[in-house]
Amino acid sequence: MSAKEFINYQSISVSNQGKLLKCLKAYMSKSLQRSDSMVNLFFHTNDPSKRKAVQWLTQHGITVSQRNIEKEPLTTPEILDLLALSTDGTDDLISKRSHDTKALQMDARNLTINQLAQAIEKSPHILRNPIIFNDHKMVTGFDQEKMGVFISKHQRRLELNRLLANLKKGTPQVQTELI
Repeated sequence: MSAKEFINYQSISVSNQGKLLKCLKAYMSKSLQRSDSMVNLFFHTNDPSKRKAVQWLTQHGITVSQRNIEKEPLTTPEILDLLALSTDGTDDLISKRSHDTKALQMDARNLTINQLAQAIEKSPHILRNPIIFNDHKMVTGFDQEKMGVFISKHQRRLELNRLLANLKKGTPQVQTELI
């Protein structure tokens, strides 16, 4: 359909208007999925939670930039940026069950920020795995419910509308995955 036909929308027959709207919705949906901001994923172990997080993000059309922080350690400014994104400070980042955390007998509440940054640089295993973030949000570990923060509001609405349309048709679909 040409731009001229699109501009003259009122002159299009009702059946073609419906087709046009479906095409526009599909196009907008795909373009919004592609334009979603990329997320970064820092990991120190290729464990199931890291693999599930990558799989979940790619299934939802989100571009993932991965970085192994054992091979490419975090810098102090990067650690400070992660702390700035966290809602619960060091509790979001530090793994209390980690062998390295226990071996260091580390209590993040008693460390200065610089001491904490040095400890993370030397031993990245004290961090939770994986750390997933963008410019505004951060999630540590893999939790499907929390991962939804990386999906745009528009995409969530589209999914909700699709589910509601299926319910109205009388074909309820049970979805185990929350967005």
